[in-house]
Amino acid sequence: MARVAQITGGASGVDLAVCVSLAAPVWQIAVVDETLTREQHIAIELNGTYALVNVTVCENTG
Repeated sequence: MARVAQITGGASGVDLAVCVSLAAPVWQIAVVDETLTREQHIAIELNGTYALVNVTVCENTG
């Protein structure tokens, strides 16, 4: 069973390095960010997935 790593801002810098280091048969990489251009390419190269998200918005649900 593969482990899943969800990495925000995974298309550059330290986050990209984490994506690359975890991209192995054991890990399934999910790259998420506000823009998808680079994230799509990174996820495809690492055989992972990508998603468009905004992690700067905090909603109080409770």
